[in-house]
Amino acid sequence: MLVKRENAALLAVIMSLIAGCLCGFGPSLNQFNDWYLGWIPGMSYARWAVEGWFHAETLPYRDHYMVTEISAPLFGYTLDRFALDIGTTVALGVAYRIVAYLLLILLNRSKQR
Repeated sequence: MLVKRENAALLAVIMSLIAGCLCGFGPSLNQFNDWYLGWIPGMSYARWAVEGWFHAETLPYRDHYMVTEISAPLFGYTLDRFALDIGTTVALGVAYRIVAYLLLILLNRSKQR
């Protein structure tokens, strides 16, 4: 709704790349906080989804490896809040869809029937 139909696929790829960069692996969430930009990944659904995924995938290995002591703090993830991570992912998805719907209605009013 913001670009021409021919450019929509390119914009989707670019937005996916940006979401991948905001998930907390590189740069990490600690680096974003050092740059005083910690709010940017907080608005990304990918950050919350990857933190939930990190929690779920490392749960069986916490007794054998130093996940809580080294891995999670290295990336800036907080473990043991899976419900919050998934809930925030869903809430951001719903909020962004509402914003997209409103933009769809309000933009280009002259071209709508």
